[in-house]
Amino acid sequence: MTLQTHWTAICATYTPIQIELTGSLLVMLLTFYIPSTIFISLPYLFPDWSRRHQHQPPSKQPSGKDIFRAFTTCVRNNALTASLQALNFYLGGHSSLRITPTLPSLYEILWQFVFGLLFREVAFYLVHRALHHPLLYGPLHKKHHEFTAPIAFSAQHATFTEQVVANTLPILLPYAIIKAHIVSFWIFVGWELIQTVIDHSGFETGFWQGKSHDRHHEVFRGHYGTLGIMDWVCGTDEEGMRRRRIKGREPKEGKEL
Repeated sequence: MTLQTHWTAICATYTPIQIELTGSLLVMLLTFYIPSTIFISLPYLFPDWSRRHQHQPPSKQPSGKDIFRAFTTCVRNNALTASLQALNFYLGGHSSLRITPTLPSLYEILWQFVFGLLFREVAFYLVHRALHHPLLYGPLHKKHHEFTAPIAFSAQHATFTEQVVANTLPILLPYAIIKAHIVSFWIFVGWELIQTVIDHSGFETGFWQGKSHDRHHEVFRGHYGTLGIMDWVCGTDEEGMRRRRIKGREPKEGKEL
């Protein structure tokens, strides 16, 4: 059976809300919880290798109790987000995405993926930088920065307001605006979840913004975006902040710019 045949059978067997909630749960499990668990396990399974490849020294790493606390926050946030998905179905009568028996074409998946990447980069940068404003940092964003040496589960260790505004909407909105197919959306979500796991893993992987985002957690400022484009444009990457320090416009410490 082809993928199209399987998908047609799924659409004929289950309701749209069952498809969206179950599929989203599977994507979260496969691309967030399992990879996060692997990264969390590395220091226990391979301590010497981990010490060589972690961005920050063992003395700064969180305790097992802190790791479990981050895990429970992730579960809570994901459960509440799923509840919002169900409420959206109940109030609107349909999904924000397209759930049809015909799978999207490769071309459709690719251009929507690029659109999603750029939209999220801009939206997340603006929201994230705003969350570092003194009026918003304490009540909304400080919880996420409890981990100065981030771990994979700390990616979603946040207040529920931040989970919705910073972590969910910048990913959902570009696909909802164009009424994209839910399979196309799931592919993008999976990519973004793997990215945020790597960025928060605390390990040097050579991919994405891992070192930059680890630096953000360590010093509380700069590196607000996901791809580095907006940080480069706005001068909040490492080089931009270095130039500002030389000019006396960048504080040595602080939680916001």
